[in-house]
Amino acid sequence: MVKVKLYHGDALKVLPLIMEKVDLVLTDPPFAIYNDMAGRRESNPEKYRREYSDEWDYFKTEADFEFFTHKWLGYVKSLLKPGGFIATYFDKYKINMVIDYLEHFDFKPVGIIADIVQNPVPPPPSVLINDTWAPIIVMRKDGGSFNNKKAIKDHILRNILSGSERTEHPTQKPLSIFVNLINLFTSEGDTVLDPFLGSGTTMLASIKTGRNCIGIERNNKYIEVIKDRVKWGKGFDIEYEFLSFK
Repeated sequence: MVKVKLYHGDALKVLPLIMEKVDLVLTDPPFAIYNDMAGRRESNPEKYRREYSDEWDYFKTEADFEFFTHKWLGYVKSLLKPGGFIATYFDKYKINMVIDYLEHFDFKPVGIIADIVQNPVPPPPSVLINDTWAPIIVMRKDGGSFNNKKAIKDHILRNILSGSERTEHPTQKPLSIFVNLINLFTSEGDTVLDPFLGSGTTMLASIKTGRNCIGIERNNKYIEVIKDRVKWGKGFDIEYEFLSFK
């Protein structure tokens, strides 16, 4: 039986309450993308931030962002079993913020996968180089054992997400990518954690691959999106648990 547990609350408040150990942390966290876009794309950065940024992805200072990043990484590294993996999207210009921190705690880099969009939205005139790819940082916790599987390439070529799979979440990633990553880094019956569940892709991919999943999401609107996508309470041989800390 697959078990899925959905927390409605702030990741930094919920993560310390989780007792289960997990085999994979798979996530697409806030990494201040709106701060950077404001600086690159708008003559009035503060106006851009007020009008276009959600509070979950806006940080007043770089120090605030680094504190937030190391805080959630600190929690999830403790929940990860020896030999387990972290696979996280992150800002390509700040990947050392993740790698250096985890290496300090005996995590080993496995690689960086480039998620490349082949048909990106055209940039505004002020942008000279269109940002068409994002890194997925993969690191492994020391210890444990790992059953070697067929290696994958260090890049993914895809089109921009559209059609029936697309939800209103602004940074939604394709289900196929998460299914492949879960299959590569875990075995059936393992547990996957996503502290920033968003539109629920990690949970849906976990269900489809026979893995248990723990997900955290703070936004009321996306909680409903998640429940709709995973058909909450309707799956055969699936145990559902919902806990709200809002």
